[in-house]
Formats: sequence, C-alpha cells, structure tokens
Amino acid sequence: MWSLKRISKPIPWMIGVDFGAHSIKALELTGESSDYQIAARASVATPPGCLVDHQVRDINALVLALKQLRRQFNRRSQSVATAITGNGVITKIITLPAHVPAELFEHHILLAAEQHLSFPLDEISLDYQLLPPSESTAQQPRVLLSAARTEAINMRVKALHMAGWRPKVMDVGAHALARAVMASLEHNPKAGTLLALVDIGAHSLTFMVLENRELTYHRVQHLDTPSGEPFVEEDARIALIQQHLQRNLQLFSSNTAQNAPAILWVCGGGSLVPNLVERLAQRLDIEVAYPDFTSLVNSPAAQQSELLPYGCALGLALRSLMPCPK
Repeated sequence: MWSLKRISKPIPWMIGVDFGAHSIKALELTGESSDYQIAARASVATPPGCLVDHQVRDINALVLALKQLRRQFNRRSQSVATAITGNGVITKIITLPAHVPAELFEHHILLAAEQHLSFPLDEISLDYQLLPPSESTAQQPRVLLSAARTEAINMRVKALHMAGWRPKVMDVGAHALARAVMASLEHNPKAGTLLALVDIGAHSLTFMVLENRELTYHRVQHLDTPSGEPFVEEDARIALIQQHLQRNLQLFSSNTAQNAPAILWVCGGGSLVPNLVERLAQRLDIEVAYPDFTSLVNSPAAQQSELLPYGCALGLALRSLMPCPK
C-alpha cells in the first residue's frame, strides 16, 4: 500500500497540514515521478486550549493560527490533505465471513462496525482497508476499520476553509506517518516484514506496527508526567518513553501472538531528546533508528532533525500520489 508509483505527468501536489498539540505544521512537495523536493514548510504554535485530546475546542483561535501559518507558508497552492489524529480515531482489525459477495461487502462491514464500535453509526465517518490474509484465516477477508466522529472531521474542515485553504483529503494521522516512513524505506533492506513505529509528541505517544507494509496495530497513550508537564528533565523523559514502549511491545506480542518487531523507527518532535535512540536500543533490546526523510525529499542530511517533526505532514503531502476526490 505504501509503495509510491512513478507518475509521468505533472503531480497536482497538495499541502499536508498536521494539527499537533504543540504546533500546527504544513509541508508541500514539488517535482515529478519519484524525484521530488520540499517546496515549502512552516509551523506555528498551537494556541493553548485550542486542541484538547486532539479535538477542536476553540475554532476561532485555530483559524487565526492557520491564517498565520498560511502567511508564513507563502504559497499559491490551496488544496490541503489533513488528518484526524490520536484518540480521535478508532482503528480495529475485523474478520468477515468467507466468500462474502462483492455487493454485500460494505453491508457486512457496517454490521461489524456496529458490533465493535462504541459510537452510533450516524455520528461517525467510516473508512476501511483490505489487509493481506493471515495463515489462520486465509479464506476470511481481514479489514482494517477506521472510524472518527463526523463532528471532529467537520471542525477541521471548517477551520481550514475559514483560513482560506481547500481541504481535499481527510486521512488518519497514523496512516499518513506510516506512508512517509515506508516511502523513506522504499529501498532499505531494514524495512522488513514486521516493524514498529512510534510518533512521540508533546503530550502523547502513538505506537504502530506495520506488517508487510500495512498498518495492522495502532495505540495512542498520553505522555504527560504526574506533574502534568510534558517537557521534563532528559533522563526522566527517556525513562517515561521507554516504559510506554516496553509496555506497548509486550501488549502487541500478547494480543497478536507474534514476536516483537526487530526494529523500531522513531519520529515526532518529542523524539529529539539527546541520546534517545541509543538509550532506547539498550533498554528495549531491539534496534532503534530515525527514518531518513532527507533522502526521500533530496534535502541535506543536516536537516534530518528539522524534518522529523514533519513526518505526518510529509505523509499527507504524499497523498498527492494517490487517487483523490475532485
């Protein structure tokens, strides 16, 4: 799913806009085929109280921040791909009965959603993705179901419109980040068949597992310390991140009966703690590394740390390479 196909005609690039708890980021690519560069990137601080648990609480403050971001961005492009992030999205893998007729496929997905989701179907927006069959259920289709409150989607769309942008795509933040990471690993033998990915933000940690390039496991946790301060002394923050990751790796193995992934890729603005990768590798006893976004967008290697917080925005911009609504 994450393979980026070569496109011979000019690409109508969209701007990737990522709503973060600490900052709102925008990134646009330029170029053709698989040879592209960053045309522009910018970020502004997220107004206090504007986003609470990834939900819009003050749309007027959010619009002002988006207008400031647009002025800094200083590009004529208006089409935007954005995402619902964090606990605003529920993802679940479901198994459908074998040999479901094509005309009844969506009906069975709705029945499964009604059974597995805690919200009424008329309050949520659903999307789904077919996954490769597993050995134990080879004849039964596996589906990754994603659901978000329609109100949460509408608030983001409304804010972008009010700021002068045209939202074209609403993605899932975890999928967008996975898209960027897998694109950066396109020719990397370490991509492997089973890998873990973590997005470390100011207040939350999103843990993901990708199997054969498909996102199959996704879990979001708050990262605040008991004092409520997201940024604490270096050793304490590394210890907090390590505890969350160790628990997530254990939960993944126990819930899926699979071995732990061999490598963990680390992203997000909260991952820029000195010595984080080395310390995590020692304590978790697995290989830990940063994805190389600079090689993907032909940027100088010195910009690696600057691009790590833009992983989700980059993945959203890469949606331009996939079919989008007109």
